[in-house]
Amino acid sequence: MHLHILGICGTFMGGLAKIAAERGHSVSGCDANVYPPMSDQLRGLGVTSFAQIAAWDDAEIDRIDAQLGRFQGRIRRDGWVEQARLLAAGDSTGFAARFGNAS
Repeated sequence: MHLHILGICGTFMGGLAKIAAERGHSVSGCDANVYPPMSDQLRGLGVTSFAQIAAWDDAEIDRIDAQLGRFQGRIRRDGWVEQARLLAAGDSTGFAARFGNAS
């Protein structure tokens, strides 16, 4: 089963996504806001914009992912790079069509 979780950066929804993924489900998600603890972790790693994430290659994804602790694996699982490319380009229509409304 595929689950798309709105508000996936929240502690509860992120935990729900992790449980679903561990049980073999395909999980994606979106969030209008990235907030603690995820925002703190990303900021600590120097990640402050969608444009930065949109430019990540596999090596950069691996480098950042290895430092995400309990959130490891979410970059690829949740399609962060694809989401960031759409958001950095201001393509809210494309984002909504692929990931749902982020607000």
